[in-house]
Amino acid sequence: MFDLIANDDHPRRAVLVVAREIDHHWTLSVIDTAESSTPVVWSDKPGEYDDIYGTKRITATRQVVVWCAYDAWAILYAWTGTSVSKIWLSD
Repeated sequence: MFDLIANDDHPRRAVLVVAREIDHHWTLSVIDTAESSTPVVWSDKPGEYDDIYGTKRITATRQVVVWCAYDAWAILYAWTGTSVSKIWLSD
């Protein structure tokens, strides 16, 4: 049996997985992992996103994914057509 959130003494580990359908077959990719936190995930609209440090900008033409551990960190992921680009929204 598999629990999304374990109720035992093992350290928590969250895994962000993306599934894509290519030619009627599904592929799974691990995008990121988080230790000792329980992040939430949501999608947001296409647009321009700047990182918290002011050094990187993503112009997303499709919906983006935001992965966030409240009061800790938030990361935005965008598909570029060939790969996933990542910026930190908070740290």
